[in-house]
Amino acid sequence: MNESGYTPKNLKFGEEGRTKLINGIRTISAAVKSTLGPSGQTVLIESPHHTHGITVTKDGVTVAKAVDLIDPIENLAVRMMKEAADRTATSAGDGTTTSIILAEAFVMAGTDNIDNQNKTEVLRDLVKETEKVVASLKKRSRKVYLPTMTRSWVRSYLTFTRL
Repeated sequence: MNESGYTPKNLKFGEEGRTKLINGIRTISAAVKSTLGPSGQTVLIESPHHTHGITVTKDGVTVAKAVDLIDPIENLAVRMMKEAADRTATSAGDGTTTSIILAEAFVMAGTDNIDNQNKTEVLRDLVKETEKVVASLKKRSRKVYLPTMTRSWVRSYLTFTRL
């Protein structure tokens, strides 16, 4: 802050700003992508809250939460990706890693076309394609019901743990 009470901002425009945002997206995506699937890699995260200052995990959510970048513009992209992943986890209960990977793919597809076309038109196309993907997924989805035995076990467990 300076004497007038505000913090000056570092503004970037055009290609320079876009490149920094993409670098932030690629960074968080690469970190989270490494944990995906059964052959996912273990990630070591510096953490003052865990044993010897290190967290060992294969969980994409934990990795995503731990990513903070020094460059404020790249970190803005990381924060946007975290918010998108958090919305996915809130509405679906899972899918943080997948949502970050898909968001990176959408951004990269958009940047391939953005230089040669109207930016508003590219955004509209991305929104349309996203809606198609969501509609297709909803059409293919099936509700999952817990068997009666499992429901009674959960009820008993919850009653027992409240005692």
